[in-house]
Amino acid sequence: MAENLPNEELVWIAAAVLASLGAQGKTTAAEACTHALRLNGHDVKVFSADVQRKLKRKLGGCVEELNIDLLEETEDDPLALLRAFSKFAMAIGEGPQDRPSVVLDTAATWDKTTIRYLHDLEFDRRVTEAGGTPIIVLVTTSNTDAIKSMLELTRQVQKALPLARVVWILNERHDPVFANPDYAELGFDAAAIQQLRSTVTEVKFRKMDERLWTPVDRAGMSMMKFVDTDASALVKFWPSQQGKVLDPSSAAIVKRDISNWIGELLEAASVALGFRQP
Repeated sequence: MAENLPNEELVWIAAAVLASLGAQGKTTAAEACTHALRLNGHDVKVFSADVQRKLKRKLGGCVEELNIDLLEETEDDPLALLRAFSKFAMAIGEGPQDRPSVVLDTAATWDKTTIRYLHDLEFDRRVTEAGGTPIIVLVTTSNTDAIKSMLELTRQVQKALPLARVVWILNERHDPVFANPDYAELGFDAAAIQQLRSTVTEVKFRKMDERLWTPVDRAGMSMMKFVDTDASALVKFWPSQQGKVLDPSSAAIVKRDISNWIGELLEAASVALGFRQP
């Protein structure tokens, strides 16, 4: 994939990636957004409060891990939240000086806590007034509870952070999202959902065979490293049904399929961040 040269005229971006439930693909979305920013000429600082610590393994030194123990103490210590997000807040404050883009990745446990903090920080106003673009990325699969949570969180975000652009990443890892919604279960009628969809940028991550991608993901290999790695060095990730590694030709086919899927993810992330038209 071609690497873009830095452009001093680029507007910096501050994106927070959230999901109300676990296992929605939020870390994948945060990684895709980080790579998309880089491919579009941005330096990126990543802050992670995810208990799984996956982004650090994948992206290395650009990831600053936040102290999640402090997030668990917020009810007993009102200042714990400020301390937990202090490095992130500092990066937002420094945005106008060196213009790095910022990605915040948090565990689903902290979704409402994070929104409350971003509201108190005046995240959307501060980023906008500093010449940046504030974006809240919400990720869901076809799981009914996850979709309902995303709809509810969207309303909370739009109320708490009115200047931020809301993005939905519909991760179709199992089934299409909103294919046959049960409106009664979602607690929203069709008109209300349609109205919400008209106010957000909506992109999709298409389905990938989890037997192919999950071993690579769990090993902590980043998307870009995967694309740049020779297929012969990747065979260890895909044992056959008999427990043997794939032959070189089969490994090359698998690598090509996953690389194409990664390319689609990065294109979707570029749309979500405003580099392409939806």
